[in-house]
Amino acid sequence: NYFFKYTCGERPHWKGMSWLLIEACDWWTDVAFVVYLYLHTRYVTDERIPGLYFLFVAALTALSMTYFTNMLYLTHYLQIWAEPKAPGITRLWLQQWSWFLI
Repeated sequence: NYFFKYTCGERPHWKGMSWLLIEACDWWTDVAFVVYLYLHTRYVTDERIPGLYFLFVAALTALSMTYFTNMLYLTHYLQIWAEPKAPGITRLWLQQWSWFLI
């Protein structure tokens, strides 16, 4: 408490940080699954799995839709954070790191 009091900061929000970590791991496992499906449909010719290409397309579509909706949310929130009523320190931090987090 002493450290955060005199550095003009707030306590870390551990639940939010762990949620961000879980979401990042989930997104990267989705990327790994899509890459695995691509490599499997490209280099492994197995006639027993005829719908594997369609599974790859569906997984790629779902992954790209989540990415583009996150970008849409980011542009919306950047407009909100750019308003003068937004807190200054929080606004600057979010504008700086939001593209990296998405």
